[in-house]
Amino acid sequence: MEPLKVNEIVQAVGGSLVMEGISSDAGEARARGVSTDSRAIEEGEVFFALVGKRADGHDFARDAFVKSGLPVVAARHLRGVPTILVDDTIEALGDLAKFYRRKLGTRTSAITGTNGKTTTKEMAASVLSTRYRVHKNRGNMNNLIGLPLSVLGISAADDLGVFEMGMSERGEIARMCEVAEPLLGVITNVGPCHLESLGSIGNVAKAKGELLDYLGPDGNAVLNFDDPVLKEMSRRTRAKVIGFAIETDAQVRAREISAGDWNVSFLLESTSVRFSVPLPGRFNVYNALAAIGVGEAFGVSPPEASRALARFVPEKQRMNRVTLGGVTIIDDSYNANPASVSCALEVLRDQSAVRRILILGNMLELGSGSDSMHGEIGRKIKEFGIDIVLTYGQSAERTLDSAQEAGLENGRGFDSKSDLVAAAKEMLKEGDVVLVKGSRGMGMEDVVRELTRELKGR
Repeated sequence: MEPLKVNEIVQAVGGSLVMEGISSDAGEARARGVSTDSRAIEEGEVFFALVGKRADGHDFARDAFVKSGLPVVAARHLRGVPTILVDDTIEALGDLAKFYRRKLGTRTSAITGTNGKTTTKEMAASVLSTRYRVHKNRGNMNNLIGLPLSVLGISAADDLGVFEMGMSERGEIARMCEVAEPLLGVITNVGPCHLESLGSIGNVAKAKGELLDYLGPDGNAVLNFDDPVLKEMSRRTRAKVIGFAIETDAQVRAREISAGDWNVSFLLESTSVRFSVPLPGRFNVYNALAAIGVGEAFGVSPPEASRALARFVPEKQRMNRVTLGGVTIIDDSYNANPASVSCALEVLRDQSAVRRILILGNMLELGSGSDSMHGEIGRKIKEFGIDIVLTYGQSAERTLDSAQEAGLENGRGFDSKSDLVAAAKEMLKEGDVVLVKGSRGMGMEDVVRELTRELKGR
């Protein structure tokens, strides 16, 4: 973060400065960053006392002040702690990020969707980096806390910001748009996710569509025209639409698609430019097309985009592949919903292997349709020629039951992750390809870590 005076922060968050014994000129002190973690805060950073499910930041405000030397942002009076008093600290964090971005004047883009938003964000940042200095959010910093922190990470030297936006409730993307003020928005697709809170795919579409609602006539909307929901939504946005597709007519369209061992290539229609992306799966063609559309909006040519995507490296836990001792592990453990699991199964199906093994954790937040959606994945498992299935969690066991009803002969369900890992370690042998997948809350990266450690030790 570029330095901000404490008085600027007070103004930005609409707060009041409660001095509590510090000098009257404290408002002129400069903050060089913000923090929401009192354990990691450094001198010169402003602490935001956020209230979460597990902890209340106000309980750690005194420690944060001692380390930072600057007033903390809090929603209640704290005896003996200099405070910038606000009504809501999460709202204040967003307000500060909005103020900061406006002060720098950095142009931003936002990317959302049920599947592929992280990979698309990374691809778009790679494409744009051919011409610009690009700042992006990292890891899972894509919510009402992570997005403002990401915006506050922009430097004066950055030309563009590219931000992923996730959500679980209506109104969250709308608020993140208020904070980041994107000039361009991407929606990769609309499918079943967060149905526990949203209730229906129609409501998922409305929540994702808050990004389109925000964009004005000077903005750009990059949309998947092979998704009928998005094709319909494209008719209602005020922004200029850049469609991408494989099956239907679109401004950015792929043809002559071919797959290699761990890459997919295609020809960009209306050009002579061929793209080769070092990731498997047809679904990654869509991610690449969206990134090409973003690049087009900012003046990046197809040849420049092609060179950028040829060097692309995905984030951890998203279609990462490692081979040790003759066993290949495909780590797609970051998250899971019915659409993303189906895509991952296609990748597993296409691998050359003695045995194809699926290790699957629960798909969470699917609401009343969870049982049927887990069952449908089980039927696909048999169709895709998966040899062995190990599941973790009660919902994933429904997937196993369904697969066995369809004819799967080798599968086991586990209530304990450690028991699953132990069983997997015993069975792995040369020539196996193992896909690990599950929702974020299942922590399936633990399985990847333990299996990798086992294979390295052999």
